[in-house]
Amino acid sequence: MKKRKTGRFRYSLCQDSCRPRRGASAGSARTRWAAAMIALLGLLACAPSLQAKKPAPPTTKTISGAVLDQFNNGISGASVMLLDLETHKTDAMYSGANGAYAFSGLSPNDDYRLQASYKNITSGVRHVSSLDSRTEIVVNLIVSVPANGAAHASQ
Repeated sequence: MKKRKTGRFRYSLCQDSCRPRRGASAGSARTRWAAAMIALLGLLACAPSLQAKKPAPPTTKTISGAVLDQFNNGISGASVMLLDLETHKTDAMYSGANGAYAFSGLSPNDDYRLQASYKNITSGVRHVSSLDSRTEIVVNLIVSVPANGAAHASQ
């Protein structure tokens, strides 16, 4: 049987593939397409917030202060020892002008012990706790001549 051409229908190459699926109307196909486009536009609008955010730089702790004598004068050239009580690593430095010292880049999760010495006289031991949430801690270390050795030190 031969198909006749009439004015009502035109055959094209996409005749079968362009038809809506069985049971679906052309209007519902357009609705699905519009919904997909709206969803795509919504994703594009949210894209900047979906990008991976840069991780914050790790928080470190700084312990600084001054090495002082019993009259609160800064002692330059005093040795300052820092002991990390978690890793048992030590770090040391000499105090600068006015007795200033600073240890930076320390882990905020570790406990530390500090002590200064100058001419064979040591300060008391000071501790910095990991429970202290400050990132900059000031610890002044006092190197003083013992009361019973004052006369000996002056000679």
